[in-house]
Amino acid sequence: MKTLSKVLVLGTLMSAPALANNCIPANEYVPFTGVAAKANKDGDPSGPPMGSYMRISPDGKYVIRSLSGDHLTRVTVMELRDKEGGGGKEAIAYKTDFALEAFPVQGTWRFVNDTNGDHYLLRDVLQKQTDAKKQFKGGMTGFYATAAELPGGTDSSRKIRSLAWPDPEKGQASLKNMEVEFKKNADGSYSKVSESSRNYMCDNLKDSDGNAFTLPMISQDGKEFAAQPLFAKDKEKNSGIRIYEFGENLKDCKLVESTGFSASKLIFGFARDGKKAPVTYLGASSAGGPQGVHLYDRELKRSFFIGDKSGALVAVDSFPGMTKDGRVIYGAKWNECRAAKTGSGAQKCELKTGFVISDPNQSEDMKNYRKENPSAAIHIKECITKAEVKKVEDDQRLLYGLGSATGSATNSVR
Repeated sequence: MKTLSKVLVLGTLMSAPALANNCIPANEYVPFTGVAAKANKDGDPSGPPMGSYMRISPDGKYVIRSLSGDHLTRVTVMELRDKEGGGGKEAIAYKTDFALEAFPVQGTWRFVNDTNGDHYLLRDVLQKQTDAKKQFKGGMTGFYATAAELPGGTDSSRKIRSLAWPDPEKGQASLKNMEVEFKKNADGSYSKVSESSRNYMCDNLKDSDGNAFTLPMISQDGKEFAAQPLFAKDKEKNSGIRIYEFGENLKDCKLVESTGFSASKLIFGFARDGKKAPVTYLGASSAGGPQGVHLYDRELKRSFFIGDKSGALVAVDSFPGMTKDGRVIYGAKWNECRAAKTGSGAQKCELKTGFVISDPNQSEDMKNYRKENPSAAIHIKECITKAEVKKVEDDQRLLYGLGSATGSATNSVR
């Protein structure tokens, strides 16, 4: 990726007003530590690999990361945790036996999945790493699968909807889905109850959008998906990724929105306060502006550039993600600079690899829009607060089965 810029001066990440208002930092940098911070054996001067195909948990505490480097397994689960004694966050690695592009069951992250359909409890992966045992097998499989736990349900019956492409049997970019019903057992484990057949999708749109798609991604609640049609009849008028609803029969598709722009993928956030779920992506803005990480507000039908403009970023991952409280998190490389000890005013910079946690509400683009369009932007908050983040973290920790205590689940990989 083209270099965005190269300087981050320490001490500028957290402004005094943000702290006074209990806001989280506008942008917080979280470097890899331990084994994850080791460069590959080929001596790449850019340091440890950033990884790819990243997926962000609802609380922003965990990241599934493929291509994790020579010193780790192909796929790792990264934990973004507070440093001991304070002073920011760091990212540590947990090993897995998963294949590249392993994926979570979105919405809850109760399960993380290998590409062969094996479902593992996130809790077990954190506590047992490569010794974790699968709970059950089911749903769509393959390199481009994605899944979400449907809202509602009880311990005796919950459902997961999974989506995938292309189809190895048809040999084309045909979307298909399945549903898996599962239950919680008395001992705390989970079992599959039933599984649907494959549903081939969107033939009802073959005269408008076509029935061949690329870059599919399911929403957090499993009710929508984003994809780019390959042979849309109105391609020149409305090119780009579109958002669809699943039909009740799980075969038909309903066009909800044409964004008009292309991206690596649209990654859904969470619907809040009666508003449509926003999406985040790496690409260009719908309103012009720089390439980079954006948030697309579906109420305003406008993209906002939320990348850090401080001059730090060197490269970012193609798969940002959003938390329940609205933060956007993405993999990145950046230059961390300190004033040289010589007193000459020169700076000594070190290339770092890890994650960036951004508050879109505090981005320059969104603040300017809020100032210039106060009525239209009434739903845009000043910032995400530390209390909101803590609430989501506490709720998710209980859902994961990690109890109410804070701290890491295990010693991870050192």
